[in-house]
Amino acid sequence: AYLVQEEKTDTRPAKRYADEKALEAFGLIPRGFDLDGFMVNLLTDQVAGYYDSKQGEFFIADWIPVADQRMVMAHELTHALQDQHFHIDSWLKAARPNDDAASAREAVLEGSATVSMIDYELRGLGTSVRAMPDISALTQMAVGQAAATPGLDKAPPYLRDSLLFPYLDGAVFTQHLLKAGDGWPDFYKVFSRPPLSTQQIMQPSYYLEGKAPPPVALPPLGRLLGRDWKLLDENVVGEFGLEEVLKQYLPASEATGFAPDWWGDRYAILENRKTKSSLLLFLLQLDSASHASAFFDAYKALLLKKHGGATGVVAAPESLQFQSPDGGVYFECRAAECFSMEGGSHSAFQAVTRAIDWAPASAPSRPSGPSPSGR
Repeated sequence: AYLVQEEKTDTRPAKRYADEKALEAFGLIPRGFDLDGFMVNLLTDQVAGYYDSKQGEFFIADWIPVADQRMVMAHELTHALQDQHFHIDSWLKAARPNDDAASAREAVLEGSATVSMIDYELRGLGTSVRAMPDISALTQMAVGQAAATPGLDKAPPYLRDSLLFPYLDGAVFTQHLLKAGDGWPDFYKVFSRPPLSTQQIMQPSYYLEGKAPPPVALPPLGRLLGRDWKLLDENVVGEFGLEEVLKQYLPASEATGFAPDWWGDRYAILENRKTKSSLLLFLLQLDSASHASAFFDAYKALLLKKHGGATGVVAAPESLQFQSPDGGVYFECRAAECFSMEGGSHSAFQAVTRAIDWAPASAPSRPSGPSPSGR
């Protein structure tokens, strides 16, 4: 009932619609997928307890074993303490409109609550998460057992991974911070200097060293694409999201190999006012020109696999275009940047690439610049 009510009182239905269209365009969920209904059913199946920050209350399922209830209580009381000291609703919302930054903050909350729960379980063994060499296997086991339900097993891989990411990767991030400082007494500092991206969660050393890429910007799209296209959202995919996109169509080893090369991105999802078709633009910065060149080959294979029935394929070094049932697909990499457009026209692609300071596609690539600082 709580989950259903939360959905009904959601004040951002347009954002939810844009997210659904973006997930479809990136191939992360099937087209026409009932995302809202599936998530309510999935979370109802999954939930053993939750903390309601609006009411300052937490709830525990009384049908699970008492020992499990105690673990859940350790987790939810951690959220209550986080809220008491740092006001977690406003702290989470402060990351908006950057969805990747918001996911990073959620990983702080859920990861630290998971580590607190594990510390509670270890309290009689004379050890703690901070004293352990690596928590990832233990967290996988603890969270994996709790998440082993038919609903989660049937979920699209992206939905399953995105639900588990804050707990699994967030716990590993938390352990790194506990080890780097004076344990829990120092952990409060992360709330005054939160991670800026899922990259800093997945690579905690980047957070500790303050390494973060500069923002990536798309040009104003209204005048470039015309009135037929309505902008639904502009946002950030992030390292976690990039890995998930790649995993849909490439071997997992390739996806996990390319994702750490992420060094900033910006995507835009648009909808045609007449036909309701989608247009996806994705500008990606890699950490070096050599990594961008290797990424081109992988993403080229991804696009051809994703858009079955491609016709008129024209491929050149670090340039690809073809027609799909959903419209034109265009992809190009220059120096350390890669840009793709799915569902548009060649003239629109040229207009956008010119606006992001790229020469026309037929012109030579601009010289490679130095790799971004910090990598």
